Amino acid sequence: MKRSIGIKKIQALKEAANRSIGIRQGAMMAKMELRALIQKYELIHAKFEELDQTLDTLLQDIPGVDQMLDI
Repeated sequence: MKRSIGIKKIQALKEAANRSIGIRQGAMMAKMELRALIQKYELIHAKFEELDQTLDTLLQDIPGVDQMLDI
């Protein structure tokens, strides 16, 4: 038994989606939300990079740190 959706059904669903009420507003809001999330991600990533550099600097002040990191 073959369980697949026919081409006509797919085309009908696609046309219905294109005529759907609010589809444009929803897409616009989704794009805005994605942009905001990307900005937050970039900020968090930059803060982690800064923290990583600070930790590297602080680690150099600990005696024997190279030997501990080798372990």
